[in-house]
Amino acid sequence: MPHTPAQARSQNGLRPWMLALLVLALLPLVLGGMDGLYAHSTDLGHHYALTARLYQDWSLPPGVDRSLGEMNFYPRGSHQLAALLGKLLGSPLAGMQLLAGLSIAIIWSALCAVLLALPLRAGWCCALLLAGLMLGNSASLQLFVHASEIGGYYFYAQLVGHAGAALVLLAVLVLERRGVPAWCRHLLIIAGIALVALVHLLPASELLGLLGASLLLDLCQHRPTLRQLAASAALALLGALVFIKHPSYIAMKEIAANNGVLDLAYIHNMKSMALLAIAVLALALLLAWRWRQLAQRGAEPASQSLGLKYLALYGVAVSGMCVLQLIALKLGQGSEYAVKKHIFALDSALLLLLALLPMLRNWDNQPRASWAESRAAQLLLLPLLAGVVCYAVQPQGPKRDASDLVQLEHQLTLRRDLLLAEKPARNVYVLQMNNSDTYLDYMYSLGIFRTSREAAFEMLAPLGEAKLDGIVLTGQNSTLSKLTRCALPGSSAAFPMLEAQCVTRELVAAQPVIELGSKALPPPCTIRGFSFPEPTGRWSEQTSASIQCPLPQLDGQRPRSVTLHTSAFVEKAHNQRLQVRVNGAAVQEFVFDAAHPQQQITLALPQDQRSNVELELRLPDAVSPHTLGIGEDQRQLGVILARLEFR
Repeated sequence: MPHTPAQARSQNGLRPWMLALLVLALLPLVLGGMDGLYAHSTDLGHHYALTARLYQDWSLPPGVDRSLGEMNFYPRGSHQLAALLGKLLGSPLAGMQLLAGLSIAIIWSALCAVLLALPLRAGWCCALLLAGLMLGNSASLQLFVHASEIGGYYFYAQLVGHAGAALVLLAVLVLERRGVPAWCRHLLIIAGIALVALVHLLPASELLGLLGASLLLDLCQHRPTLRQLAASAALALLGALVFIKHPSYIAMKEIAANNGVLDLAYIHNMKSMALLAIAVLALALLLAWRWRQLAQRGAEPASQSLGLKYLALYGVAVSGMCVLQLIALKLGQGSEYAVKKHIFALDSALLLLLALLPMLRNWDNQPRASWAESRAAQLLLLPLLAGVVCYAVQPQGPKRDASDLVQLEHQLTLRRDLLLAEKPARNVYVLQMNNSDTYLDYMYSLGIFRTSREAAFEMLAPLGEAKLDGIVLTGQNSTLSKLTRCALPGSSAAFPMLEAQCVTRELVAAQPVIELGSKALPPPCTIRGFSFPEPTGRWSEQTSASIQCPLPQLDGQRPRSVTLHTSAFVEKAHNQRLQVRVNGAAVQEFVFDAAHPQQQITLALPQDQRSNVELELRLPDAVSPHTLGIGEDQRQLGVILARLEFR
């Protein structure tokens, strides 16, 4: 029996119960992803500080909050949503985690639903290809697709904004399938621009690109009349005005001029970025041309292939806005950092468009899908595809247990409310908390204790070089907790509270014995070319290194020598040479072998007027365990320095 257009539409139309199946399929991924925090960036602290402020006060007080910096005028939509979720969960950090997880699920569920708006068998083919591309990307290529925004870096608001843009894209497709006039669909995009700009300007700009691309494609369908040209121009102008007159536009334009850090695996310069954008644009235009061919055959082929149309428009939008940003950069506007932030949408669009390549073939001569195939698609295809894709895009790399961090958040909040509220307003530095690191300490200091941004930046420097003024709140059994002489009244064993200026003095004071292991206090030295501290010391990780330390007074006299307690990375067939220069004097060489892997090297100190000593180390035989085939460590190991002892 031939299928009517209404029957054909029902084969791949979205149903409420299909969305319910989708939610059930993705809920475990969202809830499981909540407990992993992958960000290692100061941006984590900045977004958390604004969310925490809204969580506590809902609105910012008049004036400038010194703990927020540019977040005083940053779009707040995503932070307000996270604060609301945080109220339900009892934690602003948990609210941010849940919203980030929901955003990843929304982005890829919406994009998968758009992709599947194809003839049934073509949809199966494209779905399998997309699943393979996404799994292959996760295992090997690791392109910066959506969800990478919060892996390493923390472009949290941009991720939430892209979720809103993906929903607008899907909504416009559904309206066209239901026969809603084009002008209504375009007004929905304009409304989407206004709403998404409350969260982040970049996804809003991509919706503006979607509006322009959609208007142009509609005009290309037939020879337009003057009235149609005028209506399209009016809609384009309205969209542009909504965008550039939006309160977020001026704020984000100023921020876009700041050139931050975003290291990309395959993009080394703006030329590479331009080539990627042009490649995505060319592929999108090819697929848009293919949809136009199908549309010329009649209303049914056009309606059955709306996924092809809207993902092609999406590709044109994201690549076109990147090209415009590159042109603006050439004219002296914006920054390379602002251009690079298009990478997440570009890489996502690239994989989606590649998955649509099977639509270049003719599917008209394919047999009609059976009832069983149609039912299986309705029940399984969207939940399975979205589940596989969301699994594949989960951030990778070192992660922290978010439940532990929320527990610490509660403890620090209680500490603030019970004790520090009674003290004069001072900067509070959260340092060396259990289950924390430098970026998390920075986050808690800004978000919970409202430490000024300028003061908190000192926490990002090595502690021996930081200038702290205020209160240091540290963790139980941390190295800083050993500075008992700096303890303040009210200090406890669980959360030692120290005078910050005293901590600074102690950390820069010259010491007769300087321990370099992770269990010792941060050394009062400038250290370069060494790896992170381990319990037994610090490994040199390059072929050259240096350490500069202040000279102590020993019974009122300058020390005459310094002894280095060292061990070397040696194997039976691999010796290690250590060449040392003291304050620029002549080089002294020492050799380590398998029979003598540990040595105490005593070096005479020049009797000059310098108040410090600088040791320059050369390690010509440094090699990684990975190179020797005895481990995965890829550091170029030479010697491990346990301590310096002045005599």
